[in-house]
Amino acid sequence: MSDTESTQSNSTQSTTTKPASQTFPLAYPPPQKNGLRLSSRLILQIQQLNSTQQRALPILDIYQPSIWGKSVGKRRKLTNRDIYIAQTESYAHLPGDDAKTPNTNAHVVGAVYTPVREGTGRVCFPFGEREWEVSSGEKGYRFVCAESGRVVEWEKRGSRPSSSGSGNEAKGERFALRIADSKQSALRRSWLATMTKKGLKVGGWDRVQRDYLLSALGVKDGDEDAALYTCCLTMGVYVASQEGWLNQYV
Repeated sequence: MSDTESTQSNSTQSTTTKPASQTFPLAYPPPQKNGLRLSSRLILQIQQLNSTQQRALPILDIYQPSIWGKSVGKRRKLTNRDIYIAQTESYAHLPGDDAKTPNTNAHVVGAVYTPVREGTGRVCFPFGEREWEVSSGEKGYRFVCAESGRVVEWEKRGSRPSSSGSGNEAKGERFALRIADSKQSALRRSWLATMTKKGLKVGGWDRVQRDYLLSALGVKDGDEDAALYTCCLTMGVYVASQEGWLNQYV
């Protein structure tokens, strides 16, 4: 094989090979008394499964603001009904908002504006100053980037019987994230992530799908892979909140 052929072969392989997907277990803290909330409350922790050591490391903490709300970047102030996402020290790959979480040095890397009644929700990422509008329907939750027009959707994939085998146990809903842009039909076939109440599996996308998502995030600084994972995970948090999976205080 010539040097030219070898180079072309390696280039093709790097373009088409998909990276391994990552597993993110969800850890639910015990519910607290629903009293006057004077400080932000942790309502969920996203962990990342270390495949070599078979242990989960906390990477993102999900909070509800206090009764005074919380400012995140230049966006509208979060109310005590909304949610924000902070990266832990073990996941400090993204430039976050200057407003740090109480009693920690963690930066805010995502914000969820929950819809009022039948209104439209929003998901924002301070590291790229981008905003996604969210609408819900029978099939799932549709996210449209206001700046780029990129479209993704967490699609409901039906229920799976509980592993406990108990007839009284509720079946778990499953969701799958895909590119839902009608102008990009070739990108709609493969899933970007899957989610149940126990956790998410994210990744396995090809380079074209990766570029599609990155163009909607506007990452100026920091780790692009971390930005992609944070985007998918934050959108998953939005779905979890609307499905009633979180111990939220409203």
